[in-house]
Amino acid sequence: MAAPYEFNYQQAVIALVIALRTRVQHEFHSFVRADWMIREGDAAKLLGRKPGTLARRELLGKLRLPCHRDGDKHRWFSLFDIARHMLGPS
Repeated sequence: MAAPYEFNYQQAVIALVIALRTRVQHEFHSFVRADWMIREGDAAKLLGRKPGTLARRELLGKLRLPCHRDGDKHRWFSLFDIARHMLGPS
């Protein structure tokens, strides 16, 4: 009997992060910071949410992704957190 396929979660996260970064840069024509963070609008697009949904969920305390803010109070989301959210629990 053949051995079951092993799923390496960390490799899947890294592969998905690279694919998401390419999509944000080339399809959305947006900026990815050096620390792999993207703006709120791009995160909503990747997750299939409407604009403003992530901000609304943050205000209601229902946002499951960590949200980072810069000095201008813009929301930034990590591509690694988005990839883990898309893949589900390890």
